[in-house]
Amino acid sequence: MRWSGKSGGEVIAECLPHAHVFKAFNTIGVEHMAKPEGIQMMFAGPDNDAKKVAEAIVAAVGFQPLYVGPIRYSRNLEAMAELWIHCSIPPLPAANWGGNWSWAKVDH
Repeated sequence: MRWSGKSGGEVIAECLPHAHVFKAFNTIGVEHMAKPEGIQMMFAGPDNDAKKVAEAIVAAVGFQPLYVGPIRYSRNLEAMAELWIHCSIPPLPAANWGGNWSWAKVDH
């Protein structure tokens, strides 16, 4: 398949036009998956009754759901995941930050 500039979430939504497709769980590292304890999790998808189901799933796992908009915003969530993975590869300094980027202390 040739890259169209669309996210995986958008492509799946197009392939399943009658489904309610949401993008979640890809901006959270393994450190948080083990202990979510109310950490915010961004998710994207349709703003309809199915959004309440997606919010309930995110909350049931222990995260605080944070809706960021329609499925087109899944491309941003996927880009965040890609950046996180890239920055976690040594010798980049983020490799030492772990999954707690918002709490990382950086020595300049």
